[in-house]
Amino acid sequence: MGVTAAAPLRAQPDGRGLWLHQNGMVDTPSGEWWSIIMSDHGSAGRMVSLVPVTWDNGFPIIGLPGNLRKAPNTWIKPNTGHNQAPKPAFIHDGNFDGGKLNSHWQWNHVPDDTKWSLSERPGVLRLHSLPASDFYYARDSLCQRPPGPESIMTVELDTSGLTIGDAAGLALLSSLYAWIGVAKTTDGTTLQMLDNTGSGGERRGAPAAPPNPPTLGPTNPPARLWLRVACNFDTDESIFSWSADGREYTPLGKPFIMTFQLRTFQGVRPALFNFNTTGQPGGYPDFDNFSVEEPRARDIE
Repeated sequence: MGVTAAAPLRAQPDGRGLWLHQNGMVDTPSGEWWSIIMSDHGSAGRMVSLVPVTWDNGFPIIGLPGNLRKAPNTWIKPNTGHNQAPKPAFIHDGNFDGGKLNSHWQWNHVPDDTKWSLSERPGVLRLHSLPASDFYYARDSLCQRPPGPESIMTVELDTSGLTIGDAAGLALLSSLYAWIGVAKTTDGTTLQMLDNTGSGGERRGAPAAPPNPPTLGPTNPPARLWLRVACNFDTDESIFSWSADGREYTPLGKPFIMTFQLRTFQGVRPALFNFNTTGQPGGYPDFDNFSVEEPRARDIE
């Protein structure tokens, strides 16, 4: 499946992960046997695979007859005796209407439910900032798993509610992270892209290092703007960009190389965030119209 065979202790941050591992088994009413098994697949994180199991001399072995111990890249789906029309596995888009979050959103930390709201301004997600030294420790960051092999995440952002010390925007969350957003200081607001590659966050126990300086964009950008990140999980490369009108996008910063890392055992996740670096709670941004494009999606996905 395009991943390395290094043992966990010898895997490298750029090694894209391990072979298939950690599984359960299930049989169907028709007598077929299958394994539900994980594989680390680069920055996409741990994927779940369904692979056939063949019994050989009374022992279950992954693979098909004549090709045991190897998971085939393609195979016929299980015969369960039940027909079901195809439907999307996940609905990623969200406009934050209706007063309830899409169930596929995840809070990165245990959230402070008094600091986020879908009702203060109906139709948007409002994130009140909490103190944090940097994005990695921002508490109320809302994220989700991105679809592969390629996906483009876009969100509309209103920054008129930010106060001094706030930083809010769209991130790729992992032990190594990057984000694009607006930071407010006593001098005004600045559009920024920050990439913390090289901060020592690839492995558990690695010493921390100060984040890299951000790439600066326009000073005092429009209070209403659009942020975007395009991810390619075949190359582990992502590009951040922004727009003042939601139509024409301008890249900011260098491409961010997403990595497989052994600190949190997670792939990258797009995240909406707001934190304040003054040590005190701050203001709020409003997020709206989060969308996910899948340029290479096909019916089988």
